[in-house]
Amino acid sequence: MENECKPPSRIPRRIAFTVCLLIVIVSVISNIALSVAIWTDRNLRMRFNILLLLFCISNGVLSIVSTLELVSIMNGTWVTGSLGCKIYAFSSELLIAFSVCIVLMMCFDRYQLIFKGFDYKSTNLGILNICLCFLVVTVVTIPHLFISGISQWDCNKIKCVFPSSESGNVDSITWKMYYITKSVLLIIVPIISISVLYAKIIMAFRSKKQTGSYQTEHTVRQPKDSHFLDVNQNTASEPSTNRNTIVSNRCVVVKQTPRFTRGLVISIMLITAFIVLLTPFLALRMVQLFQKNVPHPVKAVTKLLFLLYLTVYPMIYAWMTPDVQKRLKTVFCTC
Repeated sequence: MENECKPPSRIPRRIAFTVCLLIVIVSVISNIALSVAIWTDRNLRMRFNILLLLFCISNGVLSIVSTLELVSIMNGTWVTGSLGCKIYAFSSELLIAFSVCIVLMMCFDRYQLIFKGFDYKSTNLGILNICLCFLVVTVVTIPHLFISGISQWDCNKIKCVFPSSESGNVDSITWKMYYITKSVLLIIVPIISISVLYAKIIMAFRSKKQTGSYQTEHTVRQPKDSHFLDVNQNTASEPSTNRNTIVSNRCVVVKQTPRFTRGLVISIMLITAFIVLLTPFLALRMVQLFQKNVPHPVKAVTKLLFLLYLTVYPMIYAWMTPDVQKRLKTVFCTC
């Protein structure tokens, strides 16, 4: 038994802690920088970019919260107590679900723009939807304050688990069903919806690639802020339809220009990173409901992918969007 409980070498833990901490620092800085760049430029402060700003804030705060788990990695056990565990569990579940919902709203916004000529002059409704979304996610996530807690496992190691086996019936089938239902409604269904929306966009434009244009069945009403539809003025993740759109009473013809193609490529990159990096982490949490002895390498890899998920969005966006690059240089560069 003494050999089984022999403490592992601190060198691997220190390496893992250093790598994860560097990713967290990059995530916090990049998300804050992109948020400041968007908010301080009126040309970038449009509805889609406001969603992106909220997404970056959510990921930045989530990166800071993740430091609680990094400390446990360094020490080999959970050191912030039951209260720290509850705060970590509640805030991480809340911010993950909220960020997924924000990405779904962003995807639906792009879908409406391309296929249904969405009216972009109504911003109050978008703000109301965001507030309602955050309220619903918060209410649904509150039970994590009660089902999460510290638990003593093998070799007297303390871990933060949720649902927790620390108190009474927390480990019962009822709480497990709650966690599964919440995950399905707030995370899995939105991820599937995001995939379907972008798949429809990609398939539609690929089917019309030979003709170089795509016809929608609705008329686009040009808003006063026509530059909102321009990828260089707003976001590289949205196709440009402002200067290349022919408006008629029956249809709209969107020509595939290099700028349009770049916006579509960035959208695909972002959604691919979202699904590939976040899904394993969420799947592991579902597995841990029924299987406690998950191999440490599996947990380490999924945690690393999750931290990369918090980082790649602002980096890809800033790297591929010239207007954001200029704004970042203006705000942060003193040269």
